[in-house]
Amino acid sequence: MKRRIIALLSAGVLVIGTVAGCGSTAKPENAASESAEAAAEAEAPADAGSAADEASGTGEEAQVGMANPWVNITAEEAHEIIPRLFIPPAGAEQVEWLKCEELADADKGIGPMVQLSFMLDGLSFTARAQTGVEEKTDIGGNFVEWTVGPEDETLSNWGGGSMQAQTYRCINDNGYLDQINWYDVEIGIQYSLSTADKDLDGFDILAIAESMAPPEEEEFMPGSFVEEAAGKETFDSYDELISFLKKDNGYTYFELEGYNGKLLAVTEGTFDDAEGHRAAMEATFYGDVGGKIRFIGNAFSEGTAYPIRCDGKVIYSAGHHEFNSEFMNPTGDALIVKDYIHEDYSESGEASYTGFQRKDNASEGDDISKDPAEAEKLFESLFDEMESKPVMDFTVVE
Repeated sequence: MKRRIIALLSAGVLVIGTVAGCGSTAKPENAASESAEAAAEAEAPADAGSAADEASGTGEEAQVGMANPWVNITAEEAHEIIPRLFIPPAGAEQVEWLKCEELADADKGIGPMVQLSFMLDGLSFTARAQTGVEEKTDIGGNFVEWTVGPEDETLSNWGGGSMQAQTYRCINDNGYLDQINWYDVEIGIQYSLSTADKDLDGFDILAIAESMAPPEEEEFMPGSFVEEAAGKETFDSYDELISFLKKDNGYTYFELEGYNGKLLAVTEGTFDDAEGHRAAMEATFYGDVGGKIRFIGNAFSEGTAYPIRCDGKVIYSAGHHEFNSEFMNPTGDALIVKDYIHEDYSESGEASYTGFQRKDNASEGDDISKDPAEAEKLFESLFDEMESKPVMDFTVVE
C-alpha cells in the first residue's frame, strides 16, 4: 500500500486515517475542525494504514522521505509480543502482520503495537493490539466523529464469554467506517478492529471480532513432578524427560506386555530395600504415544514394606489394607487397573472387602465384594503373588 492521506469530509467532519508515525493511539484534539489543506500535509506510513485509509481510495498520494516505523513480522513473532492475540478469521486473504516499536514506552510498561491486516469477503480489515495502555484507549488510528456509538457489547468467545466491547460507526458521503474496541483486563491488552466500505448497512463487526478469538488455552495440569519441573506435558524423547530430573530423583526403563518397546518409570525418591535395589514407593510411567513421550499411568504404595514391582506383565503396588495392580490397555497407550481390593474393618473387628478384578484388559471387571470369604482369600493370594515379583530398581540422579 502506498503512503496516503485521507481527507473525508461530511457535514463539516474531517475523517483522517493514520496520519503520523505508527498512528496515534488517541483522537487528537480539534480533529473535527482541521482543514482539508492541513490534512493534505500529514504523512501516513507505508503498509500501515487504518481501515479508512484502506477502503476510501479518496486520499491524495504523497511520497515522503521519513523511515517507515512499521516492520513486517511473522505470526509467531506477533504472538510473542502480545500473549493473548487475535488470529485471522477463517477465509482471510492477504494476511499481513506488522509491529511498531515507536508506540512502545518501557518506562510506562507499554509494549509495541501489533497490527494484522487482511481481506475477507471483499472487505479490508485492520486489527490492532497493544499491551500496557489504559482501557478504552483508541488504538484504531481512525480519527473520526462517530455517527453511532459507543454501543456496549459482550464478546462470547473472549474472556470466558464476558469480555466487554464497544462498537462505533461513522457514516458520511464517502461511505461507512465501523470499529470495535475491546480490552483484556486480566493481562492488560487493548484491541481494535475496523473496516470501511461504501455501504456497511447490515454488517456485524462484532461477529468478525468473535471469529478472531484465539483458541482457548487448556489449563496446565502436570501429571507428575517432572512435568511440573519441565512446565509441559509431553517430551520429544526419554532423554529429554530425564534431563528434567533433579538430584535424588530416580528413573528406570522396563517392558510391559501389550506395549512395543521400552517404557520409562520416574520417581521423586528411592530407598534401599536391603536386597540390593533402589526401590520406590511411588512412580510415574511414560511411553511413546503418537510420536511423543507422554504420561501413561502411575502407582503408589504405602510404606517401604511395599516397593513397586513389575514382572513384565503387571505392575504391583500396595498398602497395609489395599492391593492394586495395573496392566496395559488394549490399545497400548495407557495403564488400566487389573486388580483393586480394599480391606476395611467394622467396629466389631469384622473384615469386609470392596473392589474388582479384571481377567484380561478387554473386560470391565468383576465385583469381588459379593462373597466376603472368597474376597479375603483373593486378597491374601494377591499379596503372596506380588511379593514373588521383581522389585523395580531405579537409577538415582547424582
